Amino acid sequence: MNHIQITCSDIAVFKYGFELRIICSSLYTLPSLHTMATAMAPFPRIYFRYIEPLMITFGSLNLMLSGASSASTYLSIPPHPTLPTEHFLALQAGSMMALAGLLLTIIMWTSNEPKTIRLTIMVLAASDIPHWVFGAWCLGPLAFEPSSWSAEMKAYMGVPVVTFLIKVAYLMGWLGRDRVTEKVRKEL
Repeated sequence: MNHIQITCSDIAVFKYGFELRIICSSLYTLPSLHTMATAMAPFPRIYFRYIEPLMITFGSLNLMLSGASSASTYLSIPPHPTLPTEHFLALQAGSMMALAGLLLTIIMWTSNEPKTIRLTIMVLAASDIPHWVFGAWCLGPLAFEPSSWSAEMKAYMGVPVVTFLIKVAYLMGWLGRDRVTEKVRKEL
């Protein structure tokens, strides 16, 4: 593992713009901040490190805090008393989304393996497909009449389209090429 060594009274300004001041009389060794995500082009790096995990977390919290009671707003039907199993399934879906968001965050902030990053993004792109399928299944015949959808349903079906296109564009290299580091060059 690469390390950054800082002696006392040094001021180290890292490429991320933060400053570390050490005032003492010994030598400190900090782990290197280089991960695969830092080699990504700027837009994918910001999107996959910050925006996508925040969107997944928001969706997760929405399910865990409101449970199944918010489903009627998506489907534009009158609210009905929520069954315990509906609430349980909403909580489970929320916890799975939280898991996906945490895994994405951990992988993007710690992995230096290009294959791991790309496979993670492929899995996230693949997870958008059932999102549309289940949404369309719940809508039934209304799936083909987007003008009749509620604003929540339009967001539920539309946001994954945009995120899917971003993921595919990254995987195809349309959002900029990743910088090839020495470690990656050796693997190739």
